[in-house]
Amino acid sequence: MWRRIHTLYLALAALLIAAMFFMKFATVVAPDGEEDIMYYEMIPTALLMLSALCANGVAVFTYKNRLLQMRLASTAALVCLALQIYLAYHFFRADDQLVFSISMAFPLVASILDFLAFRAIITDDIAVFTAIRTRGKKKEDGEITNP
Repeated sequence: MWRRIHTLYLALAALLIAAMFFMKFATVVAPDGEEDIMYYEMIPTALLMLSALCANGVAVFTYKNRLLQMRLASTAALVCLALQIYLAYHFFRADDQLVFSISMAFPLVASILDFLAFRAIITDDIAVFTAIRTRGKKKEDGEITNP
């Protein structure tokens, strides 16, 4: 399972999204003090993060079913892109009092990792299919022929 590069990509993407649950989204700087806004305090962000985390987590452990793993990796990449678009919306709509965290780029990095995992899974699937095809088929008397 951990010998494949796509598993590492998926695990890193899941770790990035999971780390966002413990990081602050932004800090409101006001004359009377500062207040932190966490990612999980915003319901749409929390739901998108949770769905991306679940998709990545399940994709890591479905290594025996490459088709399902490909679909989950592409779904996780799209959810991470949707999360990044949602965060960018808040970034461009914000007041001057907000100071954003660098963790806003984590969904973009996770989406790139999910896309790389998707490509690696496809490459692995093609290699397995080619290996099975080039082995040849056995005849009933034990002789191997190529298709």
